[in-house]
Amino acid sequence: MFQPREISWNLQDLARLWEGGFRKFFANTPILRARRSGFLRNLIVAMDNSGLDWSEFFLKAKSDPHPLVRKQVEELEKGKHNGSQTSATSLSHPTGRPSCD
Repeated sequence: MFQPREISWNLQDLARLWEGGFRKFFANTPILRARRSGFLRNLIVAMDNSGLDWSEFFLKAKSDPHPLVRKQVEELEKGKHNGSQTSATSLSHPTGRPSCD
């Protein structure tokens, strides 16, 4: 049975739940129903809307095993190249490789 918890997480904290932490932390909560892929898709949108630099996270998401996550980052990248009204977050990394483990 779902038991509500009072928590306040920011986007950076949520991004740290990348793989194993997601299932463990959200066990027995409605968020688990969204599955990891749906949660990450929504997290990517929230990150992009924040206007902060999430390029390391986005680069990691571009190689995610789930196509829904990869597609969300690809759509953001396409939007930026087409001049859509998204944040100025760059999806390129200065070193050419992701450093987010």
